Amino acid sequence: MYNEFYLIIGIVTAAGFIQGLSGFGSAIIAIPLLSFFLDIKTSVALVTMLGIIIGLINTRELLHHSDYRRLTPLIASALFGIPVGVVFITSMRESIVLLILAILLIFYSLYSLRGIKLSLFSHPYFAYVSGFFSGYLGATLSISGPPVIFYTAAQNWPAKEKKSLLTSYFLLVSIFTAIGFYISGMLNDRVMILFGYSVIPLIVGTYLGILAFNKIGSTYQNIVINIFVLGLGIMLLLKLMLDA
Repeated sequence: MYNEFYLIIGIVTAAGFIQGLSGFGSAIIAIPLLSFFLDIKTSVALVTMLGIIIGLINTRELLHHSDYRRLTPLIASALFGIPVGVVFITSMRESIVLLILAILLIFYSLYSLRGIKLSLFSHPYFAYVSGFFSGYLGATLSISGPPVIFYTAAQNWPAKEKKSLLTSYFLLVSIFTAIGFYISGMLNDRVMILFGYSVIPLIVGTYLGILAFNKIGSTYQNIVINIFVLGLGIMLLLKLMLDA
């Protein structure tokens, strides 16, 4: 039991480190690893709460570099996707949720490694599509990033504005998703106890990641992270096949 607890804290610290190093990816790293030790509902609820802390750490960035009119369609459509995701995760079998997670990790990592930018994603109406599916995935898997990252990557916006918009978006989606989880009863005592123990390791990991970024730069970090995410997706898929 204690070994499992320390492994969970280690995973949270590592997820914070990846977040500080790359500016994204804490949930993509944490959810598949936590799912080996916790049920998927507990993992998703815990990482959603930790996402609020990550957003608050980056609060200073939220005040600059953003045209918040670009945030409106994403948030508006996410508010429709979040309740659908909450219903899905509270009613579906864990194996189905984990299968979706494995497929998403593999697709997202391969997409990122190849550096593909589809013109479809640049269309203004795709903001509503990506916002809906981002809210849905955020509530189902606590991984709201891929649809919105696909959309923002296809836009000719300044890099700082993209980062600030994404940081603002993920904080708001985490808050709204946490509200949905509270209403559905997913924020139980176990989740809140794990959350309480995880906050400081998350913060420490995040700031260590920021320090590492300042030392090594960004040349190879995203490639390494995406290869790791691809490996996690394949491992999770193999686990599901062996357990079937």
